[in-house]
Amino acid sequence: MKKLSYSNLKKKVKSANKKEFYALVIALWWIPLGSLWSMAAIWIRYSNNIKRFFGYK
Repeated sequence: MKKLSYSNLKKKVKSANKKEFYALVIALWWIPLGSLWSMAAIWIRYSNNIKRFFGYK
């Protein structure tokens, strides 16, 4: 198994379509500390929407 890195995760999340993104989040959930990696993937994908919702930038 390859080591996970934030930069590789960022590339995969940015290039994934909706179906691939959900599959990636579900797959990440099952590895050790996967909930943190899943949250990172969700943050990468939706950070602009989250910031806009809370009134940041």
